[in-house]
Amino acid sequence: MTSSTLSVIDLYKKDFPGVRLQDGGDTLRGPCPQCGGRDRFGMFKHGGYFICRKCGVQGNAVEYLKLFHNMTIQEACAHLDYKATGGSMKQSAKASSSAHQSIIAPQLPKLFDPDLWQKQAAIFLAECQAHLEDKQSLAYLQVRHIDLVTAKHVGFGFNHCKRVFQCKAWGINSDKETFTVPAGLAMPIHNGTGGLANIELRCVPKFLEHSHWNLKGCDDNANFILRSVAYGLPEYHETTLVFESILDGLFAWQEAQGCVSVVCTRGATKKLDERARRLLNESKFAVLCPDGDKAGVDALTRWAELRRDIMAAPVVGGKDLTDMHGAALQGLTQALSIWQWFEQCVWRRIKAAEQG
Repeated sequence: MTSSTLSVIDLYKKDFPGVRLQDGGDTLRGPCPQCGGRDRFGMFKHGGYFICRKCGVQGNAVEYLKLFHNMTIQEACAHLDYKATGGSMKQSAKASSSAHQSIIAPQLPKLFDPDLWQKQAAIFLAECQAHLEDKQSLAYLQVRHIDLVTAKHVGFGFNHCKRVFQCKAWGINSDKETFTVPAGLAMPIHNGTGGLANIELRCVPKFLEHSHWNLKGCDDNANFILRSVAYGLPEYHETTLVFESILDGLFAWQEAQGCVSVVCTRGATKKLDERARRLLNESKFAVLCPDGDKAGVDALTRWAELRRDIMAAPVVGGKDLTDMHGAALQGLTQALSIWQWFEQCVWRRIKAAEQG
């Protein structure tokens, strides 16, 4: 097998070993790693390409590694060459470059006018923020244990209905004239320079089969970062917690009274971006808080390489922090409440580290 015919299916199965794929004849289908669309992520048995019929993400093995493992093209190609040749990298530079070019899939839609995208995204977010106190929005925030004050602090909004936009009006290069934005909680991710890197929507279950959706044309690899604030417990201001989910990270920040910083990678296979790595390196203490599933365990292994002194505080008695807290409120003895989790799994580890 050569790198030009390496199938995405092998990569997907390695990332999600417990997922049962549906056979669609020419394709195998499973949940989309990006939007979570149920059985919408199709992987062609011949040719090594993938496409999601919900969010539209598509490409081949290189694009798969770029999108879901946050690799560069060079890293992805090197990884695929290694897998394809059993560890041999004895290709000439010219042959290697040619092989790499032949397996690079068409890129996702790019922006022909980034300023226009920023303008339209800001307008869209402002419209969503005007609906944050809608009944459906408040109900969803309550389920996730997020206070309205906290949601407003981080600029959340609520897209109250499915909407269709013109790609050209947003400065997006695409072979399609329009794109659809589903109803759901709108969560802005900023780029560190005052602009928007992404707007992730946590979709209301009644509207869509999947729970996550990213605004078309934006940076899907950007992390959600929330720094500690002046109030709270000053002795923990130099602590950064790393989560997968924005809502879990925000819940922890809220219940810690803003005395910690949080980084949310927005996916178990995502890497920390440059800003997140810088924050982690500047922090006195770093604590990994992965989900309690197989993907979370795998993420913990990868994240543990970020710092030699990094600590881990996995959830106890639930899939994620919100699920764990909800189970504790229902009286399930094996689950910890958010406050018990902080005391037993976070603060104790930090105090032990301080004492040497």
